[in-house]
Amino acid sequence: MTTKPDDDCCGGEEDPGASLGDPVVSDAMRGEAQAAAASSMEPEPRASTIEKDVMAKRNCEIVGTVTYREGDGVAMEVPQGPCQIEVTDLDATLSWSEGESHGSAAISLQDYRRFVSEGALKMD
Repeated sequence: MTTKPDDDCCGGEEDPGASLGDPVVSDAMRGEAQAAAASSMEPEPRASTIEKDVMAKRNCEIVGTVTYREGDGVAMEVPQGPCQIEVTDLDATLSWSEGESHGSAAISLQDYRRFVSEGALKMD
């Protein structure tokens, strides 16, 4: 007895683009994949207007107590006066000059926001 292949195994619908050995992808699966790809490309909203110039150096002035730590050491104070700040997704880096010497320090975004909200760090 010879058996005939069942041409109607998948509800009678054929994917004209599918060839033998290619996986059949439904329209729903394609839509989900496209939506996932599009959502991964959308920029994340910024947490605050303080970081509106992420990755751009901005001029600011230290008018209060702003501190940083070198490793696990004691808190060191940044001298009052003009400085520059660069905010990234991970931290904020302050750069300043004091006479002939230059200094820089990375601080956490939490500390950066606190210094700005307390008025110790004024943005230009």
